[in-house]
Amino acid sequence: MIEKRKVIIDTDCGSDDAMAVALALKEENVDILMFSTVAGNVNVDQATSNLLTTIKMVNTYYPPVYRGSAEMLNRDLVGAADTHGLDGMGDLNLVDYSLKPQEGDGVEMLLKTLREHEDQSIDLITLGPLTNIAHAIGKEPFTMRKIHRVFSM
Repeated sequence: MIEKRKVIIDTDCGSDDAMAVALALKEENVDILMFSTVAGNVNVDQATSNLLTTIKMVNTYYPPVYRGSAEMLNRDLVGAADTHGLDGMGDLNLVDYSLKPQEGDGVEMLLKTLREHEDQSIDLITLGPLTNIAHAIGKEPFTMRKIHRVFSM
């Protein structure tokens, strides 16, 4: 039996990220430990809602979702309504309110998850702005060194 790759996914969940999330949730050799959301394609609340709806629609397993950074580091948020629609999902009104995000900050929970696992045992997949990652590095640079690999879109 092949050991599953442990991953954390950080996303600003628009339609492109939703496809990546769906594929990751269906990949039998991947174990998603958690998701963190970030403002980018849409504001962080919409990104969180889009992610929860995606997870519900895929209906495989339900990793915890934590809301992360609502503000950009050095500029105002510029969404991608021209590409992804106002809701980030093509304005299809796909919202499913049955799933809720977990209590806790996405950055803090990312760091906590890394601290709880062996060094170099988790891959980080970033699908949006790296705001959460920058905050995590700023808070605990040595904890962030525990990441095995980073895949960035």
